[in-house]
Amino acid sequence: MAALAAAGGLDPIADETAIRSAALPAAVEAASVGNTLYAYPLTADNGYFLYYNKAYFTDEDVESLERMLERGCRLGGEQSGHTIFTDYATTGDGQLTALQFLQILKRSGKPASELASICPSSFLLCSIT
Repeated sequence: MAALAAAGGLDPIADETAIRSAALPAAVEAASVGNTLYAYPLTADNGYFLYYNKAYFTDEDVESLERMLERGCRLGGEQSGHTIFTDYATTGDGQLTALQFLQILKRSGKPASELASICPSSFLLCSIT
């Protein structure tokens, strides 16, 4: 972002004061170059959501990452399709997902279609604030 701002390829955000006061300092810093805000900070109010199945977890279980890890939550995902295996990485990794799937496929001895059919297809949405 710094190179784009230096080259004149970005315009500063017009209502910077209101945005700075409504966002976390670290989010503002990540969206800024120097003291100039060039992007809208991504915060819980504009983009972080958690999908989970309420048949397995309570609202208290998903209040924080620490609590989720205490409850044994080791698998996550993003709307983009990334799958996150917290035992191995903290971000989505397509190659890791493929390897994990192949490992399960081999261990089970079942066809992929049968394994996919047991996965729940609907989750509830809650906003993390």
